[in-house]
Amino acid sequence: MQTTSLDATEMDNANDRRHDVTVDMGRVVASFKKRYGSTFWHGLTHLIGDHRPQVVLDLGCGHGLFLEAAVRRHGVRTVHGVDVDAERLRWARERLHRALPPECVHLHLVDLNTGPPPLPPKTVGLAFSGLVFHELRDPTGLLRAVLPLLSTGGTCVTYDYVSCSPEAFVSDMAALGVSPKKALQRHPRMCRHSLEDLEGMYHSAGYDHVTAIMVGHTRALVAGRKT
Repeated sequence: MQTTSLDATEMDNANDRRHDVTVDMGRVVASFKKRYGSTFWHGLTHLIGDHRPQVVLDLGCGHGLFLEAAVRRHGVRTVHGVDVDAERLRWARERLHRALPPECVHLHLVDLNTGPPPLPPKTVGLAFSGLVFHELRDPTGLLRAVLPLLSTGGTCVTYDYVSCSPEAFVSDMAALGVSPKKALQRHPRMCRHSLEDLEGMYHSAGYDHVTAIMVGHTRALVAGRKT
């Protein structure tokens, strides 16, 4: 597996495009707030339970918005973010350095289809993947590879679209500013897993206490614990 940790100096290459990216970030943040609303956070808190993770791994962290929110909401002290896009990771680093000391922020350039980053075993309290599983070739394999990274009592949580009617998906996408035509084109790919499929992946990967919560009519949170 090929993995690269980005150092802060690499952000300088993006300076000449900062204005355009900032405009895009406004849309990214607005979209994040719509998809990660109060129902999502209540569900995630319920799934984590009394366990308050100090180390969080975000599988597909994008611009770092979930990790930033996890620090603010749950007092997370160390974050690991994984993404295939170096530009997104540079912006994630900038955001997260405003929330945590630099030595507590670890970002990894990794294609999740090759597995998670080579972190030490039994060090992660919460592994999270948001709206990524439908893009993976082998999500069960990724879950299986993440399990050894979790500390005892640690939780892995997946948030993704699940099988639903085209009409429900179009309505959900409309709230994000996506046209009905584009939504219908995306529907077969983004909603290809049922809730039962996702739960089965967790069981097959060896997790205990597998639990699921629907978030609206089109998305679900699925969690498994390492005991």
